[in-house]
Amino acid sequence: KLSEEKQAETLSRISTIIFQSILIRVLPMLDDEDLAAYEKLVEESPDPDALLDFFFDKIPDFLAIVADETENFRKESAEILENI
Repeated sequence: KLSEEKQAETLSRISTIIFQSILIRVLPMLDDEDLAAYEKLVEESPDPDALLDFFFDKIPDFLAIVADETENFRKESAEILENI
């Protein structure tokens, strides 16, 4: 029922929340050298595709983590909506 603009805004917010959850899980998995490379990448080119490529390269089970955090968000959102 939302306008296209509101849908895009909502999707952007959801994506940000999920990506932050993913970062919380994967950043501690990086060694000091990879963490420094990540920080440099973010400073120089915070392109989402470049970040995803970096994590796919450095975190062997990155796709599983993405799927897990997406599912966690879906479950938590469903629980919240049930309680409203």
